[in-house]
Amino acid sequence: MKRRYTHFLSIPCNGSNFRQGFSAFKTKVLEENVDGTITESLFQNPAKLHLTLGVMTLSSDEEKKQAVETLSFCKEHVISSVLPDGKLNVRMQGISIFNDNPRKASVLYSHVSNPNDEQMVQRLADGVRRCFMEKGLLSEFEKFTLHVTLMNSYFRSRQMRKMNQTGARTFNASDIIKKFAEYDFGIDEISTVELSSFGNYGEDGYYLPLSKIYFS
Repeated sequence: MKRRYTHFLSIPCNGSNFRQGFSAFKTKVLEENVDGTITESLFQNPAKLHLTLGVMTLSSDEEKKQAVETLSFCKEHVISSVLPDGKLNVRMQGISIFNDNPRKASVLYSHVSNPNDEQMVQRLADGVRRCFMEKGLLSEFEKFTLHVTLMNSYFRSRQMRKMNQTGARTFNASDIIKKFAEYDFGIDEISTVELSSFGNYGEDGYYLPLSKIYFS
């Protein structure tokens, strides 16, 4: 029986600049949605914008303790080497989908990179993931693409289920990709890696962390 994922690693990307850029993008997409098939319920909550580094199952207190200790280890052995000055400004730009058919998209996402070193964020993510893989907390076979989810058909389906309705499993992202392929969401600072549980949120609307490490 497959174990249900309970926790995930993330880098929040919900600073004020990214929120503003995302809100402007959302407004433009909805304004240019002529046929009405793109609804507001497809969009991410701007307070939850983030990079997912991996998902895991932490069923016991011992597993949670191990995950917290591993994250602390990352601070000393990954963050300090990738970010010696403890600061990381990134640009969020462009949009992509996971499948090859934009007419049947389930997730639309953006990319982030440091303007001076495009691979810095990837090195940071790979280093953190490697620590958790070595402890057996993350699967080495899990497919991983560094991304910030902007739209997801699951968001709409979840909302419609609350109203006892059903929604389409995909959405047509053709026009969005055509018009906003290189959309610039702005530059903002990212400053933490967080270990959170699914379904629990803090006062700021972001996922409530079991533990977090700061870059500085």
